[in-house]
Amino acid sequence: MEPNYGHEAVALLMREGVVKAVTANWDLGIETAGTRLDIKIAGITTPLERAALGQQLPLYKVHGCASRPETLKATREEVDKPMKWARAEVQQALVDGTVVFIGLGSIGAYVNEPFDELVPLWRAVGVTLKVVDPELSKAWREALGDGADGVHIDADAAEFLDDLLRAIAREALGQAVHRVRVIQDEQTAWAETMLHGIQRLDEALRDTTGKAVLRWMRDGVTHARDGEQFVLDHAGEQSLMALALLVGRDGGELKIELRGPDLAVRTPQQYLEIASRPGERFKEVERSARERVRRRREQGLYGPGGPVAVAVHGTIGPFPDFEAPVDIAAAEGEAFDVAAGNEDNIRLLRAERAVAGDLAA
Repeated sequence: MEPNYGHEAVALLMREGVVKAVTANWDLGIETAGTRLDIKIAGITTPLERAALGQQLPLYKVHGCASRPETLKATREEVDKPMKWARAEVQQALVDGTVVFIGLGSIGAYVNEPFDELVPLWRAVGVTLKVVDPELSKAWREALGDGADGVHIDADAAEFLDDLLRAIAREALGQAVHRVRVIQDEQTAWAETMLHGIQRLDEALRDTTGKAVLRWMRDGVTHARDGEQFVLDHAGEQSLMALALLVGRDGGELKIELRGPDLAVRTPQQYLEIASRPGERFKEVERSARERVRRRREQGLYGPGGPVAVAVHGTIGPFPDFEAPVDIAAAEGEAFDVAAGNEDNIRLLRAERAVAGDLAA
């Protein structure tokens, strides 16, 4: 089937490591969406498949997978009595903290039956449960009892998931603001420039889709970190702070340019990107960052010849030497300031040193 916005959003949330996904659907919507977003997701229908999983992210499919017809649960009896591993995955999810049901109008017995015991327990310990649907079905009302209206979110799946993606991006920017205010308290002069840049990023990114924003923040991170947090982690925070300092320094209008599902962020001087490949040396990271910029340039995301500054986090070894206090350059031994360029107009900056003030005017 053709993936929709919800499938893509779930794939992005899985990559960011903020959700564990269990689906009652047979289709390959989420896996296909992941492939198109360069995220490797594997549908898991048996314990053996889970044990054999490599670097792919697991999508637990309690009713089987269309790619393997022998795994499909087609009858009502099969749906209500799935294999023990599937029941265990669902029940673990039901007691693991915040649980959100999306697009599940009817519920099988493996979900319904535990509710008799779990709903009173949730109420006692404050576990968060939400059911997302434009209209709460009779089956859900019966399962949830008196608390049904309190857990219902009146929204469709795409709307809810987009709000969730936006919330992650806003939280990341909020964390960066908090960190900058700590720097401000230490009377660091350039922190005001950085804070102004974060606020402008926040304002500019509000009018686009949550998917586009999270992709801009995360797509440049190595696949080795799929399933781990970056945007909400220290590395993502420092990367945003480094770019915010450039936004504040450059001044002028900050533009968000959309090309289909992708976006580019541009100051009057340059486009801004993030790359993170922790543990790799500068030369390897430089090559991968340049390749990403090249692909995006071919997609028409940058204006003709537009300079691109890439905030790089987690790289081993020294960046290029230069005399200016701006740690941006294209190749070892060459020096460039923020406004300078090279043959392909790409400049790399070490995010950690930018946060320490190396980009301060």
